Amino acid sequence: MKNPETLMARFKAVKTLPHVAMKLIKMIAADEGMARDYEDVIRHDPTLVMRVFKLVNSAHFGLAEKVEDLSEALSVMGLNNLRNMVVIEALKEIYKGKMKAGKFSGKALWNHCLATGLCCRMISERIFDQKGDDAFLSGLLHDVGLMVEFQAAPDQFEAMSESRKGKESVSLIDHENKVFGTNHSETGFWLAREWKLPAVVQFGIRDHHTMLDDVSPSSITGLIQLGELIASRSGYMAHPEHEDTLSPPLVRHLRDNIDAYLNIQQDLNEEMDRAKGVYSP
Repeated sequence: MKNPETLMARFKAVKTLPHVAMKLIKMIAADEGMARDYEDVIRHDPTLVMRVFKLVNSAHFGLAEKVEDLSEALSVMGLNNLRNMVVIEALKEIYKGKMKAGKFSGKALWNHCLATGLCCRMISERIFDQKGDDAFLSGLLHDVGLMVEFQAAPDQFEAMSESRKGKESVSLIDHENKVFGTNHSETGFWLAREWKLPAVVQFGIRDHHTMLDDVSPSSITGLIQLGELIASRSGYMAHPEHEDTLSPPLVRHLRDNIDAYLNIQQDLNEEMDRAKGVYSP
């Protein structure tokens, strides 16, 4: 393999993603249709309808009364929350099937990505007082390229995992580049681009392992690096040899705001318990 396009082509050949979810993702990205149009599409997928009600009636929204009407539920959720939910539905298909290769575990990766997404959202909202929808989605998707590699080329992926043992001095990205000719950051970027997700999400995924001298802590890239650090330090690691990547400006920011980040770390397990009931495959 020489590029992420080749890997993506193999992935699409072996993995069929939910039609309704993919249609909704692209409708939302193109800002097509009225609320009624989204509702009409969602009604074709009873599982998605159930997920909408489960999310809107969860503690995340904290509503005083249970919502039982789909139109009302979609109005409460808003497009960004709907987008995130249907992306998660598509991700669940990616995580189906064989989930282990050597020390690699798809279940551990899912928990790592969910924890990172939750941390990104908490950091965005609590520390920078900005909306956390894109931050959550970016954290959730940041390592999805590993599952694309695993699904598209399972034998090669397992060989890569085995050949990395005892080579912890070589970064995962460098090892992937040697074996695949690309890496999970690039592949995740291509997946996000194909799904027409916001550019900040695409480039945040692409750059989340890149050491940057000018990254802003409030940027999507900064949030992913910070969120992934907290998630892995809390025990939610993608794999046993997980590497933390934290650019110099983020080290300074973390040191200056350590109490706020410790509070986020302390709250993560509770957030994970809530999220697993709504989001887990």
